[in-house]
Amino acid sequence: MDLPLIPAKVEPCETMLDQSLPFLYADNSAVLLKNPDRGLRMETYITLGDPVQTYPGTGADPYEKLRSLIEKYKEESPAVVQGYVYLTRYRNKELDATALSQMKQFFELCRQNNVRILLRFAYSTESFEDAPYRWVSKNLKQIGAWFQENEQLVEDTVYAVQGGLIGYWGEGHGYKNFKQKHIGKAFAELCDIVPEHLYVQLRTLTLAETVPEKYQKRLGMHHDYIIGDLSHPWGYVFPDGKEEEALAHFQTTVNDGELPWGRAYMNDNPALEPLNNLPPEKLLPEIARYGLSTLSLEHNYREGDGPNTPYTLERWKSIFYSPEELHAMGLPVNPNLYQNSDNTPANVSAFTYLQQHLGYHLVLSNIRRENKEVSFTITNYGLAAPNNFNALSVFIGEDEYAVGDYDKTALQPGKSIAVTVTLPQEISPEQPVGVKLTVLPHSGCSVRFANDTPFQNGIQYILNYK
Repeated sequence: MDLPLIPAKVEPCETMLDQSLPFLYADNSAVLLKNPDRGLRMETYITLGDPVQTYPGTGADPYEKLRSLIEKYKEESPAVVQGYVYLTRYRNKELDATALSQMKQFFELCRQNNVRILLRFAYSTESFEDAPYRWVSKNLKQIGAWFQENEQLVEDTVYAVQGGLIGYWGEGHGYKNFKQKHIGKAFAELCDIVPEHLYVQLRTLTLAETVPEKYQKRLGMHHDYIIGDLSHPWGYVFPDGKEEEALAHFQTTVNDGELPWGRAYMNDNPALEPLNNLPPEKLLPEIARYGLSTLSLEHNYREGDGPNTPYTLERWKSIFYSPEELHAMGLPVNPNLYQNSDNTPANVSAFTYLQQHLGYHLVLSNIRRENKEVSFTITNYGLAAPNNFNALSVFIGEDEYAVGDYDKTALQPGKSIAVTVTLPQEISPEQPVGVKLTVLPHSGCSVRFANDTPFQNGIQYILNYK
């Protein structure tokens, strides 16, 4: 059932926080790390079939692997996992009931642990061949039917879908059985089965250009070789004359990335420099440039006792920048995170900055009530707009009203919007007023704002709260 609309005016405004609502500070802001669809993310695998396993060819239990990752990264509090679903055993046959049941169990485990999935279907690894288009197409039809049968589970768990399907690890290269002429068709079929509110990410602009025009607005990027070099051919390179247009597009989509492995060397050549000490003053602006919502914790952080330790993200815990230095890099900063709740200054490392500012980072302020009008501003200090969040609503007591003019793309990094709503009735001093920002109306996936007010059932209270 659609929510009733509340009369509202939504417009861009100057960013200026006042004291009308308390803020979260450095010493009580850890709750924001659990915000959905953003932040540092985990990475895991499930290979469907008998027996179910993690990476193709291993014997490890994928469900136990996910549980162990959640424990491993308990301190970092990731709310997203990149989930590779390997269809290696189905590259020349249809998915069976066993495979679909295993996938459902994986999704349900993510839901139980409040972890959302950056989903990628893949067939091929360095040890297993890829699938021809005709079987990719058949499998996609089955997955589409499974998505429809499990609509609520998919809505609750899937954050975005990566193109995958083709070549090694679903990265679009190294394919043999798949024919190049079918790339656009396969990605179009993937876009067709993915729920319309979700973005589909592709590894290169060249791959994205094969997709029909009607899907282009939903195409984000996954950038799997972020090293601070904007022209490296393994990165996300834009052809001459297309960079400005492409970057503007990616400010309106959901994008993700990863660093190379910390144990790796430039171009995977041991004769070249190691990639274990990538400088934040280069990488943070690059992450902002692409408007990334998540970044992998598996890469260049805690990979075990390999060569060249410690790795990049671990090193960033010992590098500190002031807000002024970050502003000089062109980066947005929530100033409240640079002080504690007792007004003492807080030292914030490059790692912590990244943790808190990846994706969206929203603050409510300038709360006003005059007669039947309530107004507030939303400011985004994140590195990306909240592009997954499509529904803004206002609660008056237990009644919810949709704000119809909300535009998520207006909340670009460092920008604010002013929202003024006309209440449908007088409210008493005891009647609470709250704001809710969700993926879809009635969705359980809600934003926690960086305010120290009650946050209950996805609602951030702004007036008459206790």
